[in-house]
Amino acid sequence: MSEALLNGSHLSSQSKLDELRQEVHENKFQNLDEIRQFVNRYVTAYPDKATGKSISLVGELVGNIRSELGLASNAQPGITNIITDHVRDLVLGRAQASEDTARWAVHHAANQVKMYSGQFVYDAEDIFIDGAGLDFLFRRTYKSQGFYNGPLGVNWDHNYNLWLRILDGGKKIVRLIGGFQESAYVKHDRYHEPDFNYWVPPPGEHTVIFDMQAHAADFGIQNAHNCDYGLRLPDGTVYFYERDLVNPDPNLLYIKRIEDRLGNYLEFHYKLAGSGSSSRLESVDINNPARYVTLEYDALDRIIAIKDYKPIKLDDQEVIGRTWRYIYDDYGDLVAFTTPGTDRYPQGLTERYIYSTPYYTGELQHNLTNVYDTAGRLYLENEFGTDTGLLSFNRIVRQREGNGERYFEYEDVSLATGLPTGQPEIEEDIPAFQTVMVRRNGHPVHYVYNKFGNLIAREEDAWASGVRRWLVTHYRYNRDGALIGMISPEGRETLYLYDRDEFIRVHEAQGLIASSDIRQHKDLEWKTRLSFGNRLSIVRRKQPQHFLAFQFPNPLSELDNINPKDDIIVKFNYESTYQNLESVSHPQHTKSPYTGLLEDIEYNRTLTTFVHYPSNGSLKTIKYPNIKQADGSELKNIEEHFLGYDGKGRLTKHEDPTGTLTELAYFPFSTDPSKAPKEGYLQSQTIDPNGVNLQTEYQVNAVGVATNTKLPKGTTIEFGVNDLNQVQKVTRTLKLGVDYETRFTYCRNMRVERIERDVQDAEGKPLWSGTEVQFFHYDENDNISSEQIGSPDFGNHLVTRHTYDDGDLRVATTLPRGNRIRINYDERRLPEKIRRGVGSPEATDVEVSYDGDGLLVEQKEQKDDHGLKTEFTYDAFERVIETRDYDEQENLYRLIRHDYDKAGNLTTERLFIPDGSSTYKLLYHAYHLYNELN
Repeated sequence: MSEALLNGSHLSSQSKLDELRQEVHENKFQNLDEIRQFVNRYVTAYPDKATGKSISLVGELVGNIRSELGLASNAQPGITNIITDHVRDLVLGRAQASEDTARWAVHHAANQVKMYSGQFVYDAEDIFIDGAGLDFLFRRTYKSQGFYNGPLGVNWDHNYNLWLRILDGGKKIVRLIGGFQESAYVKHDRYHEPDFNYWVPPPGEHTVIFDMQAHAADFGIQNAHNCDYGLRLPDGTVYFYERDLVNPDPNLLYIKRIEDRLGNYLEFHYKLAGSGSSSRLESVDINNPARYVTLEYDALDRIIAIKDYKPIKLDDQEVIGRTWRYIYDDYGDLVAFTTPGTDRYPQGLTERYIYSTPYYTGELQHNLTNVYDTAGRLYLENEFGTDTGLLSFNRIVRQREGNGERYFEYEDVSLATGLPTGQPEIEEDIPAFQTVMVRRNGHPVHYVYNKFGNLIAREEDAWASGVRRWLVTHYRYNRDGALIGMISPEGRETLYLYDRDEFIRVHEAQGLIASSDIRQHKDLEWKTRLSFGNRLSIVRRKQPQHFLAFQFPNPLSELDNINPKDDIIVKFNYESTYQNLESVSHPQHTKSPYTGLLEDIEYNRTLTTFVHYPSNGSLKTIKYPNIKQADGSELKNIEEHFLGYDGKGRLTKHEDPTGTLTELAYFPFSTDPSKAPKEGYLQSQTIDPNGVNLQTEYQVNAVGVATNTKLPKGTTIEFGVNDLNQVQKVTRTLKLGVDYETRFTYCRNMRVERIERDVQDAEGKPLWSGTEVQFFHYDENDNISSEQIGSPDFGNHLVTRHTYDDGDLRVATTLPRGNRIRINYDERRLPEKIRRGVGSPEATDVEVSYDGDGLLVEQKEQKDDHGLKTEFTYDAFERVIETRDYDEQENLYRLIRHDYDKAGNLTTERLFIPDGSSTYKLLYHAYHLYNELN
């Protein structure tokens, strides 16, 4: 793209705090959201004033903020109350100073850098426990920028830290979603009318909030569990919220229960927090009172340990509970996380974090600068901009990962060329930010974003098809942030239609466009709003599309220009109660992307349909299209049946289209403490119980990990599992008295380091040395640097070594006998040359090149500059339609052409050889026919 098209801004002349103060005064303190934003911005700029969950911090903070806003001591008491309530929530960790939105597809690149804003995001999944229906997964999230006095230290959050704040007399409900992010729901204007008794979510979230006490039945809730508000997901899962009665704010609610439509649940229990003015999460039941985790806190209400129910050995004594530990420094930052111990690492494995806090003040505090992995190696290093006058301030400007570094530059932009002719102004399509990232291989990539952080253009200068080209990929989004259109560098266009956009299309006579705010639309019933995330159709265009700069029109208008003869369309339908998929169309017979338009008889005949039980939405039947066979007959009633479920929605009986039955059984409920946690885990699977009766039986430990499998022929496989759920030993019983073992050892970074296998004959007698040993060594980015295999004495080991570049791409391999392989990559990290036998007279090369979309277009296999060449041509759907083979003199000696149907099936193959200078002779012609199931 020409630089003239985007006007860039390097400097930020006015601080965000000044801008917000000006907006508050211009609106005469009437916009309460602006006041709260000002408070958020203040504590972000001065985080040390709000760190530490002490209610005593509130008064001084309120006074400072009033002073910053220029309020006299007795002026605006209502505004003071707003400020006080919000400050108290921030101090106690019940509000977050975050600017993140819930929109989909906010673009991240590198190692979790939010590219439009330079924010660093770090996620870690610490604990997983199989819940036999609803799992427990404890996920931590850190974000730079903003401020949160959270349960895991400053700017850390976890996914079960779920709260609601009722604001402005119930007109708005703010939801803490458990990822250092807040979402605001607004009360529908038609509240108190059937199907409109709900709070509407922001764009990007497909959930609704409702009053559990007044309208539980309207939302299919049979038991409100004495809770006050509910949040319903499209699939029928409900989050139950209960008022925090020990908090002085009566409008604060915590998560009490998460329950899916089948009755599987997580139950949350609370106790009085150390601050004395709020509650804190103490334990979680995982779909059974015998499965649980408990949380321990320090004096500042930060989690220091999480313990589960699994029996473990400690000093040769059996005790209850594996323990995960968290450690903090004096600045309130989380500095270490430690896993439960194992036999090899009894003290556990620790990941460590270093922050900017001791070296900076204000916003530059609490930035996560270094991450050390559990092997003690520096895994990630971040550098943040420190010049207050630049846009790079407090953004990632350099990131080191392994041996490579990335660099980032930021600009705010405005579109200098205007909008596409005749198109309405759609915010999702307008550039607002641009970032240049220099990748670890030194190659710069230019990213352009809309105001919401969605990537709308990706640009780079690279070699494509042997020519230096400026490669641009265009993207477009709807108001939820869902991708609705993409054009590749070669002009391949793909369009997507979502239920949100179908709603707008149906109501376009009212003047709605793609960016319209429809939260208060008079027809937006709660079930309709839950459906907005449903993708209704995918369209792949045959005609290449090329647009200069940002003249790519909004894809929703492009859907009206579909050519059903050439374009490939697949359409999806959903039911409205649980948003389950009801049908998928066959691309060969789909003519329109819209659900409301009638299709022909072939469309309906070739649908794949899904039937669900109306009571709970469980899948009942999959009906496949009837098949027209070669002899003209029709094979009908091709169906897959899901014949039974237990009380928690676990499948118990299944019949495949051939009529073969499979029965599944699960461990039953038990009051025996040693058996109770196993309830709901798979116990057996029987195929064709009334015929061959192939039964597989399972034994599991307390957290559902298989420890023994008995196969249909009676042989068994035993699994030795440590407290990190790593398989340490597998013992296969070949016959009575003959066992075959495989043993696994793990390194400190939890990768397989050593594998030992028994080598023996059918009678169990050792062969060779009796044991085969395999070793793996890793570099600091966990790439395998060497692997060796052989006997335990190391005397005859075969060793393979690997080398990687700064971007973790394998560039060299040395095989056990010394043969070397070297790989070169282009700017796009695609392999462009592979040399085998490096340094030897027999060295051979494979050279490849790609088009703008990264598809292989040419391959040369040669030795001493002599060899064969193959060229590939693709259609608009990335399918090879022509292959040309050349001899050593680069004479064409073979031409192969392919045709496909809309489902991607190969329909025609033709092989030609040259027959003269410009004519070809057909040697081979094959035609393939496919039925309705492809």
